[in-house]
Amino acid sequence: GWTFTAAWRARPLGPDAHDLDARLARLDAAGIDVQWLSLSTLWGLDALPVDEALPLVRAFNDATAEACSR
Repeated sequence: GWTFTAAWRARPLGPDAHDLDARLARLDAAGIDVQWLSLSTLWGLDALPVDEALPLVRAFNDATAEACSR
């Protein structure tokens, strides 16, 4: 499994944190039709030089667009 370690204490992450199908199932079960997706500054991409950040931001954008099309 995956563990989030940037919190006060390590927390295990369930499949809905990293698996799109599991996430969609959880949203459906909760009656949520729309979820806002954004790139968090937690990862520090906003502090990188543009030439380093751009490919990473583009990869996030492309993956998000693909997920939204599903």
